[in-house]
Amino acid sequence: MATKRSGRPDDEELEAASEPQGGPANRLRAMIDERLATPHEKSEDDEAGEAPAAPARGPSLAPEEEEEEEVEEEGKEPPVPPLPPTFRKDRIAEYRARQQAKVDDEGRGVRPLAPAPPPANNWIPIGPSVVLKGQVSNQANVSGRVGGIAVAPGGSRVYLAAANGGVWRSEDGGTSWVDTMQAWDLDPTTNSSDSLACGAIAIDESNTDRVYVGSGEGDSDWSGGGAISGVGPIVSDDAGVSWATEPSSPSLAGRSFYAMVVDPDDPGVVVAATTLGIYRREPDGAGGFIWNRTRTGRAFSVVVATNGTTKRFFAATGNSVFSSPDGSTWTAITTGFPTTNVGRVAVAVQPSNPDNVYALLARSDNWKIRGVWRLDGATGASPTWRQVTGAPADLFGTGAVGQGWWDIAIAVDPSDLSRIYLAGSTRASGAAGADTWSSALYRSAVTSSGSGASLTYSMANTAIGADIHADLHKLAITPGDSDNLWVGSDGGLFVSDDASTGASFEERNVGLNTITCEHLSLHPSEGAVALVGGQDHGTMRYTGEESWLHMAPGDGGYSVINWADPYRMIVTYPSTVVRRFTDGGTRYNYTHVSLSGTGDNVLFYPPMVGTPENAGSPAEAERVAIAT
Repeated sequence: MATKRSGRPDDEELEAASEPQGGPANRLRAMIDERLATPHEKSEDDEAGEAPAAPARGPSLAPEEEEEEEVEEEGKEPPVPPLPPTFRKDRIAEYRARQQAKVDDEGRGVRPLAPAPPPANNWIPIGPSVVLKGQVSNQANVSGRVGGIAVAPGGSRVYLAAANGGVWRSEDGGTSWVDTMQAWDLDPTTNSSDSLACGAIAIDESNTDRVYVGSGEGDSDWSGGGAISGVGPIVSDDAGVSWATEPSSPSLAGRSFYAMVVDPDDPGVVVAATTLGIYRREPDGAGGFIWNRTRTGRAFSVVVATNGTTKRFFAATGNSVFSSPDGSTWTAITTGFPTTNVGRVAVAVQPSNPDNVYALLARSDNWKIRGVWRLDGATGASPTWRQVTGAPADLFGTGAVGQGWWDIAIAVDPSDLSRIYLAGSTRASGAAGADTWSSALYRSAVTSSGSGASLTYSMANTAIGADIHADLHKLAITPGDSDNLWVGSDGGLFVSDDASTGASFEERNVGLNTITCEHLSLHPSEGAVALVGGQDHGTMRYTGEESWLHMAPGDGGYSVINWADPYRMIVTYPSTVVRRFTDGGTRYNYTHVSLSGTGDNVLFYPPMVGTPENAGSPAEAERVAIAT
């Protein structure tokens, strides 16, 4: 295919490449502006604001490209000369100089500096701190999977707990981020454990410097085998400047968290839902704290509400919901609750209303939606569940088997009990194509009919997740602002300021180094030609900067770059799906490679490797092996 050449993109195209936010986004936009202003060979993909990663080919152009070089039709721009041989190395040097020049709000230098000679620390981050043109219908910037969100009153201070990237803090509503765990380097003592894996986070709203983190991500730990397990509960009393683990009984090291809430009457008490059961943080009698288990069995969800006189915790296990006045003693609430085909449950309450609870249920047979139930009179003598009919059938995906085991969340509008939010997997937005899948986020209006024994509930649903990366794990509403809805997904953090009406969402992902990367491949001599496969981010390509570019959809695994021709590369999707690029990796411009023996057993990310560089035999660069 002949390449298209033109000048720099207009403002609209730049807006598509970089969100118009302050803070780090200004530097990111300046970087994009600079790169796109540099003469280079462009494809149609570059017209939307994408910068090339592969080197200029110079005289070795394809026949169609040669013909385009020779023919200059009237009204067309003349050919653009190839990049200088040192283009990539110069860009990397400029990036490292900017890293050295970075300072924080108090004027102090911010790590990291340029690499130092061994044996000193000689690593610097190259990203992806954000992925441009992400796997979202509007191609928003994306980051890694979110394990928890905690928003302080007012919405300016926000904590994000990444599934495998530690805790990040923002003081400006997510416009810029501070990595609070750069110095947190705890060596795990249990297998398959990671001190930066996070499944839950909560704050003391009266003192938002006090932060509680549940390490180990419950959503990825369904089997109990510790896919991304943690090191137990982690606490900070200084907004993440320093962290410490706390003891638990039985130990939560090597286990995972789903959710946690702070006792509104005693911010030193925290109740958590974990893979080992329900835990309560309480004084240990010696001036410290310990997390004691108060109920056995995997617990998926926990919430708390108080009206000033009555307080209730509610927690969900695999097929039941329990109530507790203190997080210590628990009573099952069974009247009206389904007893069969229940696989996972998420619960939600209004923080000031302990009488009403909503529960979102996934089926156990196919992980599609089981339905939504509402509990009335939760603090009374005879609390009763009633189904809210009309739940969206595609909440956990559109295939034969859903994802209710993986992505499930529910929230209630604090000022309107009849407005709930349901979050799940994906929904088809219409036409076929890589960018037509929207996240399954719904705003649902609940109405009632009848009274007493004849009381029934139903809901009307509005899909509001088109501009959010699919697979949703967490919902949070800013205390005191019902319209400020935060959504945590496989693609990072998104926020709306008009959730109850229009529900337009913006990403808050610039500056987050939280992508769950699976494999890195490098060209042996071109330093800026590098690819990374990421969980639910497909394959991403390096640009010489912290921001990377999305090039292939789905989940990204191994990749191989042709050492004789860096324009040629192949990447893998889970199983034995292989995709070939011949243009340096422009977005979705690939062909599928057919493999024999695809009935073999295979890892989710099967290993793949190319040959070592051998200048005397360039044909060997075409040879690749994939393992089943």
